[in-house]
Amino acid sequence: MFLFKIRNKANSIWSTYLHDTDDGSCRINIDNRTRQECQQSLLYKPNVHIFEKAQSQIFQLMKYDSYPRFLKSDMYKDCIRNEMDGKPISYSKNNEEKSNHFV
Repeated sequence: MFLFKIRNKANSIWSTYLHDTDDGSCRINIDNRTRQECQQSLLYKPNVHIFEKAQSQIFQLMKYDSYPRFLKSDMYKDCIRNEMDGKPISYSKNNEEKSNHFV
């Protein structure tokens, strides 16, 4: 029963974040080797550690790429400025258009 639950949850994670989709809406950015290792583990030996390497890659990408770019973004700077001025942190469509480059 436990293996069945692991396989079901792993399949759900795979289909949402790792599987090639037409729109690629939720696909995470990991290397192909790791993607293939996850797929092989899912097919032959599903366990609770299937996605650890992928998780590590995503963490590293966020730490060294996405987060530093976010800190340099106009959206973040606007939020900090508003926070320091005691204003509510607002988010508008104009901010989104200016800062889409870091997403």
